[in-house]
Amino acid sequence: MTATFGPGGHVFLSWPLRSGLFRGGTGSASTRWHRLYAQWDSALLVERTGPMDVVFSSHVIEWRGPSPFYFVPVPEEQSADIREVASMATYGWGVVPVEARIGEIAFATSLFPKDGEYLLPIKQAVRKPQGLSTGDEVTVEMTVRL
Repeated sequence: MTATFGPGGHVFLSWPLRSGLFRGGTGSASTRWHRLYAQWDSALLVERTGPMDVVFSSHVIEWRGPSPFYFVPVPEEQSADIREVASMATYGWGVVPVEARIGEIAFATSLFPKDGEYLLPIKQAVRKPQGLSTGDEVTVEMTVRL
């Protein structure tokens, strides 16, 4: 844990989590989780929220419904980290906007919450050029848009 003393005697606390995220705030412990960049400038502590990057491997699954769709489940550890920043990123219904890359194809979408974890939808424009189908293992590079 690191402590920085700011104007008015406030203390700024931060400590690392599993994926390089930080928890911090002035005064008492903050409940906001975010990637933190802090700098001391003219006796002011400036914090800036940036994107959260996540890389994981998982298998493609098919959701059988009225219209089938394909997803890549986000593993439990990465889902836990995303859940901590979801309230800052979501635009409603618990979905979390992301920019993702599978292979050579980059795309923007939103994670769907499901049973305490998240599902990354992959549309046909991502699957077909790479020949992806149910059960294929993929590596996903993803940025949560905060």
